[in-house]
Amino acid sequence: MLLTSIKKLLKDTDAVSNMVEFILISGIAILFFVMITLSSSEIFIEGAGKTVAMQRFGDIGNDISTRVVDFYIVAPDNGTLTTDLTMPRSAGGHDYEVDANIVDVADQRITVRSQRSPNLEVSITINGIAHTVAIRGTTLSGNPDHELSFDSNL
Repeated sequence: MLLTSIKKLLKDTDAVSNMVEFILISGIAILFFVMITLSSSEIFIEGAGKTVAMQRFGDIGNDISTRVVDFYIVAPDNGTLTTDLTMPRSAGGHDYEVDANIVDVADQRITVRSQRSPNLEVSITINGIAHTVAIRGTTLSGNPDHELSFDSNL
């Protein structure tokens, strides 16, 4: 009798489909949860850091653009003018470069770009000032001193 009940138990497959279904659904749910957990750092933390860096780059570029406009207003016909710039060492965890080398008069922009991520950059237009005030130069955020100068003899 014991032998027949064991054979009957081994042949009974009614609960197998429920158990397989439970294991498959649980495995898929756990795999999905692990994938979401691993990618949440990229989605929530790094995405927010890039947004903060872009906003800060815009603020830095606007500050420098404002200083250039001030130079345009008070630039002497014959002489020099110099001012110190205060720039943060990093913006959103990114070291950056400020590029004000205006080669083409039609492209009068100050560009602030990340040194770590080349696709993070902001360009600020200065609208025609380069005709009067020659704008050339590049600086890095890691430099201890930043200076903006004007020389009418150049």
